[in-house]
Amino acid sequence: AQRLEQERIDRELRRLREQVRHERVRGDERFGETMRRLDAHDGHLGVDTRFPPPLPGALTALPAGHPLAEVEWWYAHPDEDDYRGPFGNEDFGRLLANGEIEPDTLVWCEKLPDWSEAASVPEFAEYFDV
Repeated sequence: AQRLEQERIDRELRRLREQVRHERVRGDERFGETMRRLDAHDGHLGVDTRFPPPLPGALTALPAGHPLAEVEWWYAHPDEDDYRGPFGNEDFGRLLANGEIEPDTLVWCEKLPDWSEAASVPEFAEYFDV
């Protein structure tokens, strides 16, 4: 009886594996068709939606070779005991743009010698009226 039950379980597992394989193939076909359609629309419109432009506020002004281009940022408000991070350049740029990072907010990355007020970091000057 135990052997028969194990054979039944094995048959069911084979059936389910085959069903998953078929679903994977169908999903891949649907994805491929969707991507072909999007590429055709992109070509017609003259855009590339696979690589959208950066969001407003992203730190895109930092060229690839810039020492602060590929770092993780941390920040702490002067009146709070905790710090937040790490943030990539794009996310940190959004925090700057939406006012979460204020001129006196302390910022740090491994390329800075110490925590500094955000307004004192030259790369952030465009975000503050200083």
